[in-house]
Amino acid sequence: MASIEEHDGLGNDERRGRDDRRTDDRRTRPRGRGRGRGRGRGGKMRGHRIEVPEERRRRGRGGGQHYYELNERVLALWEPESQFYKATISSIHWDHNFSVVYEVENDKEYKLESVDCIQEIRHYEYQIGERVKALFSKEGRWYDATIQSLEKGRYTIKFDHRDNDFRQRREHIRPVLPVGTKVRAFWFNNKRFLPATIKSDDVNSYTVEFDGKTGEFDGQRPDCIVPARQYDINDRVLALWGRDRLFYEAVITSWELDENDRRKYKVKFDGFNQEFDARERNIKPIRVPAINNTSNQL
Repeated sequence: MASIEEHDGLGNDERRGRDDRRTDDRRTRPRGRGRGRGRGRGGKMRGHRIEVPEERRRRGRGGGQHYYELNERVLALWEPESQFYKATISSIHWDHNFSVVYEVENDKEYKLESVDCIQEIRHYEYQIGERVKALFSKEGRWYDATIQSLEKGRYTIKFDHRDNDFRQRREHIRPVLPVGTKVRAFWFNNKRFLPATIKSDDVNSYTVEFDGKTGEFDGQRPDCIVPARQYDINDRVLALWGRDRLFYEAVITSWELDENDRRKYKVKFDGFNQEFDARERNIKPIRVPAINNTSNQL
């Protein structure tokens, strides 16, 4: 029987490169905000809350929330490699951006350019024999693979181009997305997830067509694509309130397809009789906070 290799998503060369960058070439890395929790701009740390400039506070409804919680584990963009790695939300800033501490660099904090530089960790469940996409860390590329078994929270997979099996972390496995699937794909020019459609499966990546853009774009990595969520009438959700850029509880009252066959919704916020238009990207499922917030927010 072929041996099973441990496959944590970071090869030896990749780890060595990370260490070299930390000590010898910090200019290539996003500029951090020092050890511990950065203070951000315009806010003052006072107790265990966020204090924001008065002009921003007047626009808010009160009771809103950011989508990500302080100390929540997420996937965050590491710009030098254009890849997402596990991190922890370490600060929430008044401008609605976040700072994170990467798991492989747990002594330094980085402020990210936008909330789209963060993905929630989705816990996909796979069946034995299921076809998936998985990261082959020695090459830094994604390949087709098959689920072999599940043990102690890790899947054993077999890559199509390899003879032996590998134990793989969940965050380095993605379901196969059929052609025509509505997704949000990462547009690196402005670091945003934009609505797109899967046009072809290219083994190592996908080709997508972004809504409203001409032409198709290949080379989209599976970890830079998020399947679009769909909501039904009467679903309770969190919806974005545009004036303060915070999320509030609401209910889906109706939906219809737009010119790109993508759902656009109407929602009714709690305490309001009026309906508001909402796109899928501005609606989030209601989630139980991952942990209690006991640290300072900024």
